[in-house]
Amino acid sequence: AIDASEEEATQLIEWLKSYAKESINSRLMDERRCLSPSIILDFGNQGLLGMQVPQQYDGLGLNNRSMLRVIEQLGAIDPTLALFVGLNNVLGIRPILNHAQPALKEQLLPKLATGRELAAFALTESGAGSHPFGISAKATPTGNGWQLQGEKIWSGSAAWAGVTNVFVQQVDEIGTPIGISA
Repeated sequence: AIDASEEEATQLIEWLKSYAKESINSRLMDERRCLSPSIILDFGNQGLLGMQVPQQYDGLGLNNRSMLRVIEQLGAIDPTLALFVGLNNVLGIRPILNHAQPALKEQLLPKLATGRELAAFALTESGAGSHPFGISAKATPTGNGWQLQGEKIWSGSAAWAGVTNVFVQQVDEIGTPIGISA
């Protein structure tokens, strides 16, 4: 039996196939070195930018298999768009979905799930590449928040993002490393 998640994925795949014929010009996006804002808006309106966000936060609530089926179809249409959608869903939204406080989820997830804001991911550093245990950026507690110190050299979608997950070495009040955090 097909569950609701699989059925939703099938509908998205069919929409993507039709939409691609009419609205996606990969060559033009490559020439301009820019994704078309209208495509991003349409993807948000269809739920592609919040595929695993629960419906209570305006997402589609897809399971892993269903989301990956949609991304696979998108990859057959345009690999850059597939990577963009995958990164927004997995590296941008998932840390918030899995680890943010309820109030922050309420604030951010509906905007992210519908593409009204995008989420980026900042891990890469010049001395560490994308190896998390080699990063030198730090987060130090400051009463009711954190002070971030460091430099990131690459973050996909950062120019458009309203939210960025920044990976850092978390340190205590005296500067002793206590683990990696985002």
